[in-house]
Amino acid sequence: MYTIDSFSASTRLYGLHPLMRPFARFFLPELRSVRRHLATMKRLVKPLVEQRLQEGAEAPEDMVSWNLEHSPSALRTDIDYQALQQLQASFAAVHTTALLLTNIIFDLAARPEYIQPLREEVQTALDTDGGIITKATMSKLVKMDSFMAEVQRFNPPGIMTFNRATTGPVTLTNGLHVPKGTWLAAPSSQIAMDPAIWDKPAEFDGFRFERLRQRPGMSGKYQVNENHPVHLLGSPQMAGFG
Repeated sequence: MYTIDSFSASTRLYGLHPLMRPFARFFLPELRSVRRHLATMKRLVKPLVEQRLQEGAEAPEDMVSWNLEHSPSALRTDIDYQALQQLQASFAAVHTTALLLTNIIFDLAARPEYIQPLREEVQTALDTDGGIITKATMSKLVKMDSFMAEVQRFNPPGIMTFNRATTGPVTLTNGLHVPKGTWLAAPSSQIAMDPAIWDKPAEFDGFRFERLRQRPGMSGKYQVNENHPVHLLGSPQMAGFG
C-alpha cells in the first residue's frame, strides 16, 4: 500500500500549483496514509536496528542489515532514516515485481507448451535438494530463468529506462563529454528488439537465454539477475527490480 499511496500522493500534488503543495501535504489523505506507513515501519524497524547495533550481535543477511552497513555513520541510529530506507526498497520492488509476474502468467497462458518443461525442471530441482527450496535450488532453474528473461524482453517497463541526470561533467572512455545536468536514458524497447543483438527478435523464444548460456564462457551470463548492457530494461538487471 505504501507504493500505491505514494504514487497517488505524487499525482495529487503534481496537479496543484507549486505554491500550494507545502500546505496541501497536511490535508491530502494519500499523504496522511504515507505518513502512517512511515510510522508503522518505524515501530517495526526500531527494535531490529537496536538489536543489530549491539556489539557482538549476530546480524542475519537481510535488508535491515544491508541498510545499516551502507548507511552514513551519522544515520545508522536514525530510525526515521532506516524506516524510510525499508519503505523505499519496497517502493522499488513491489510494482516492478508485480508487473513481471503478471506478464509471466499471461505469456505462459498464451504459450502452454512451456508449462510441462518448466514444471519438470522445478520438480527435478526439488527432488535433488530434498524438497527444500534454497538459493542453490533457484540456480538450477535455468529454463525458468530463461523464460522470465524472454518475458521481460518482450515486455519492457517503458520505451526509455535507466533515466539519470549527471551531477557533474563526465568524459566517457571514447572521449565523449557529457556536461553537468544532462539527462541520459537507455532505449530499452529498441535494445530488446534489435536484430543486431538478438536472433529473430520479434519471435518469442522462452528458452533463448538457456541456449545463450550454453555457449563457451557464457554459463554465468544472460541470467535474469545478471548485469549486462542488453539488460537495461528497467535497471541494470534484466528483471528491472529497481
